Amino acid sequence: MGKMLWALVLVVLWNSTVWALTPKCRALDANDGALILEIANRSASKCTAMLSTAMKKRRCGHAARGKKVEYMSQYDHAGVQGKLTTVTCGAAELPKCTAVDVKTKATLAEVAQKSSSRCAALLAKEIKKERCTKHGKKIVYRTRFQQPGAKGKRVALVCK
Repeated sequence: MGKMLWALVLVVLWNSTVWALTPKCRALDANDGALILEIANRSASKCTAMLSTAMKKRRCGHAARGKKVEYMSQYDHAGVQGKLTTVTCGAAELPKCTAVDVKTKATLAEVAQKSSSRCAALLAKEIKKERCTKHGKKIVYRTRFQQPGAKGKRVALVCK
């Protein structure tokens, strides 16, 4: 019974020693240095990836798309320096503009752009590239915008 207890004590001590020796990486508040999150992993790169993923889950749950979260990383790993890290919540989607054929109501082209005027210009260029097969051909379409305040209009394009 004494040998079994001794073996159990050794296993418990070994496990706690191994856990204590596993290097950790931390996310600290960029403003005041307060601890936000801590992860233990032997690999610094895996620890960084896990930290970034965990920060996205923790800080981006209810945040708007495109919001940036900053934190300072800190490492116990030998030779790895901490740095200011920025994580973007979700992918910021650009508003789209669409060209719809007046007769068939089919979508001719779609372009994503922040500016509605730039989006309309890119849309016309895309339609010329795709639909202009012969000189003098007339293409009539209606534009639709997702950009706030931009109104769609009817456009007649003549191929050159």
